[in-house]
Amino acid sequence: MAAIWIVQKLRGMPSPPPAPLQPRSTYAEAGNQWYYPPLAGPQSFLNDIAGAEPVTRALKVLDVLSTDAYLDFVRNFYKTGLANIGPSWIYADINTVLSVVKGNAAFGITASGPVCTQPAGIASGWSTLCSPTSTISTLV
Repeated sequence: MAAIWIVQKLRGMPSPPPAPLQPRSTYAEAGNQWYYPPLAGPQSFLNDIAGAEPVTRALKVLDVLSTDAYLDFVRNFYKTGLANIGPSWIYADINTVLSVVKGNAAFGITASGPVCTQPAGIASGWSTLCSPTSTISTLV
């Protein structure tokens, strides 16, 4: 990203407009801004995304998905961490974050089950082909 910005500056291209501030997570005063606008840094969300509870929540979601080599590894990784370290285990990854931010919907799971089923001939990574907005078996 920084390389793109440097090339754009060297070519005299205008900078893109700044992203709009989100009122719940930023603070700004026109003409009187002493700090950067974000109110919350990564540490603000640590308790929600890291630890045994988020891992257990993510594991429950992963347990209802069809299996593949990656999911088997992640499930076993989580279970080993929980068994060996216990409730004091502090761990976070994309699955624990998604389980907090979007819940089951982040993984393509609705109250009635997964959004789509594994296509023939695709051994792993097939969930990226599923439509996140449908409750029926639909490939995008």
